[in-house]
Amino acid sequence: MLGRLIASARSAATRTRVLRARLASGPRRGPAASGAPAPEATHDFPPMRPLEPPPAQNDDVLQPVHAAVERDLRARGYLR
Repeated sequence: MLGRLIASARSAATRTRVLRARLASGPRRGPAASGAPAPEATHDFPPMRPLEPPPAQNDDVLQPVHAAVERDLRARGYLR
């Protein structure tokens, strides 16, 4: 257990040294930071369609019951 603790302390110290060296070297210069102008947008995208909730389904929870009753009444001849 003590060996694990010492090993993790060494790896943490190594990581700290690496991070300090990166910070001391300054920010990284990418293509946009190198002084070259940024490319202009070449596409005109149409505006996005507004998001809408999905259509409501089965709002009337008794609709299946009504349909079953109507079907049975029609089958017995009470409704035409």
